[in-house]
Parts: sequence; structure tokens; C-alpha cells
Amino acid sequence: MKSSVATLVAFLGLVAMSLPAAAASPSVTVAIPTDRDAIIATPHKKNNDGSWGYGWIRKTTRSLIGFNIAPLEGRTVDDAYIKLYVAQNNFTAGGTTIVAHPWEPSQGETDWVEGSNLFNRFGYCNKAAYRVEAREFPPLDDPTPHAREGATWKCSVDLDYLMPGTPNCEPTLIAKARWSPTPPEGQRGIHDGFMKNIDARILLSQNITTERRSVCHDSAPCDSSCDDSIACMRNGGTVDSCWRSITINVTQDVRDALAIPGYRNPSWLIKRQNEFGEGGVHWFSREGICNAGIAALLPGNPAALQPVLVVTLAGSMPVATPTPKQHCVAYRE
Repeated sequence: MKSSVATLVAFLGLVAMSLPAAAASPSVTVAIPTDRDAIIATPHKKNNDGSWGYGWIRKTTRSLIGFNIAPLEGRTVDDAYIKLYVAQNNFTAGGTTIVAHPWEPSQGETDWVEGSNLFNRFGYCNKAAYRVEAREFPPLDDPTPHAREGATWKCSVDLDYLMPGTPNCEPTLIAKARWSPTPPEGQRGIHDGFMKNIDARILLSQNITTERRSVCHDSAPCDSSCDDSIACMRNGGTVDSCWRSITINVTQDVRDALAIPGYRNPSWLIKRQNEFGEGGVHWFSREGICNAGIAALLPGNPAALQPVLVVTLAGSMPVATPTPKQHCVAYRE
């Protein structure tokens, strides 16, 4: 009896081996560039920083980022993540956790506006060729409509962020545009309009899987890798092989956004999970391509370092990637 069972098992095994392997389900991956990004910070509560060229996440500073997902209409999302290319960071030995809170249109808050101001300076690799100077733009006498509108720490849309002290986002002007979180300085809260409780969208930045070099921490300053990135590009390397990147899983967020009729411009507020801790990161914003020094490293594709939403879709039908209008008008060298 035992031999008969063994014979049957062996026979079934041979049958299974002879069957053709199941073909993998077809899929297509698309990288959608960001069409708006901005920085909001408690030291600059009434200012806007939407055109610096670098996003910034650290204590008291948060980043906003949004994408146009209309091309994904009617498709099944298998996977989606925000990808940010790191310019500089000071992640600590204990790691720095980054979280992305998705916008919830059901809350009825006024959606945020990118803006055009610069309120800080940044020198990639501390080299003049990659430096962005701090300035106010546009000037106070600029007659362009909406020239000074933008999100600040206090407002999702401030009608004139160069005029501090004026009630530019009062409900009498823009309904539900004041969005400051609860004290102290909002670091324990979240800006109105964004989902408060999240779990699957956190990233322990010290364990970046796409990190090409050793992790930056207190005993290994990360500026040492700047020259490596530049030399790598000049030697024919690709953006993904020469620059570090961080990725944040937003698969369910994208699925949820596509399920809302007419809602095709989701956004996220990206911050450190523990804003009283240490560590931070500068990442290339979509205005980073306006920096002549950086653009020179990317011949033929100056937008390669801007943030993207990478989405894998079921099926083999390709997707037409949107091309957002460049936002270099405020980025005057």
C-alpha cells in the first residue's frame, strides 16, 4: 500500500513538472513628475517657499508635494510610491523616520497653492556653481495677478505672503484657508486637510534600500558624497546610480484618490515623524532643474532629478506621462 501511494505521489509530481508555468500578469510602470511642491516652516510662518529648487524636511519644516494622476483614470494600481532624490541629509545613527500624510478632500479645506517665493539659501556641495541665494520674489511692485499667492505655515492660500501681518487668508477672503495645526507650533499636530493617522507610509531613512553609499550620520558627514554624485554623472552614470533617493509607499492613497469622482490632483504633507528629534533631508524639488549647475550635469534630461510618483499598473497598455509646465520664473540666478 505504501509503495502504491509513493508511486502516485511521484506520478503527480511528474505531471506538475510537465505543466507550463503560469505567465506573469502584464504590467506597466509610469513615473509622473510633480506639478507642485512647496516648503512651509514655523520660522517663516507667514512666508512661502515654493521655488527654492530643494525640498526640506527637518524640525519645524515640512514639505508639500502634489501630482496629476488623471492619466491613471480607469486603471488598476498595483503599486505606487513617491520618489525623492536626495541633495543632502544628516540622518542620525539612530535613523530618521519620514511620514507622508495624504490630502483628504472630504474635509472641505481649501487646497494649497504652490507659490513662488524663496526664503533661504542652499549650496549643493558648498560650491558656487550649485548655489541658490535667498531672496523675495516677486517684488512688491509686481503687478502680475496671483504673483504672491501661496501656502504658508498659517495658510493653505495666502493672497500676499510678502505682506506679513495682513489677514490674507481670513475666512472672509478665502473659506477655510487658515490651517495652522494646534500648539505647540503644530509639531504635535498635522495641518488641516491632511490625514492624521497613517501607518503604511513611513520610511526609516537610515535604511534606504536605494542608498548607493554608506548612510550619512554624525561620524560620516554626508557632504562627502556630493562630489561622488557629480563625478559619477560626469563619467556617464545615471541619476539612479549616482544620487541617493528615498521612496515612500503611497499605493493605497493613489487608489483612494482614483476612487473619488473628479479628484485627480492628490497631494501629501511630508514631515519627520518625530519633529522633536534629530536628522533631516534636502531633496531636489521640481525647480531644481532651474539651477544651471545641476542642469549641466543632466544633458538631454534636466528634469531627471525632480520628484516623481512611480506607479505600476495592471495591464500592458502604456500611459501618456503628463509634462508639467516648468516653474523657473521665480528662480532667478
